[in-house]
Amino acid sequence: MNAEAGSLALDYLRLGKMVFRVFAACALMLGLFITLSPAIFWGWLGIGIGADSRVVAILYGSVVMAVGLLSLLAQRHPRRYAPLLLFIGAYKGLAVIALGLHGSILRDMPASAWAIAGLYGLLSVACLWLYTGIERLQEKRA
Repeated sequence: MNAEAGSLALDYLRLGKMVFRVFAACALMLGLFITLSPAIFWGWLGIGIGADSRVVAILYGSVVMAVGLLSLLAQRHPRRYAPLLLFIGAYKGLAVIALGLHGSILRDMPASAWAIAGLYGLLSVACLWLYTGIERLQEKRA
């Protein structure tokens, strides 16, 4: 690879550090909010939850906080924690499929669910793309 081509190459590790920094801040704050005030959070999205659903919402908030904590570690070592991007990409991609299937069959999904599905889809593609780029760097090192 010549110097000019190398200077045009995308720095996946630097990008990974920035992405994990954003994930850490957002996921920790969002997860804490979802865990402490699940009815308010989901209510803002137009999704009502009852007493039974509150447990599931709190569990979801805890998973979001765990992603935030792991992202804190990942921002220092993006290669080591690249599988976190694979996990995020996979679960958000599967959520898009599940929401799409339920929405097309039941036809009673709130507009916020479609907005979430769209954002999840974009984030899924971005995470899987970044994961692939970091993995290629590891293959070159080996």
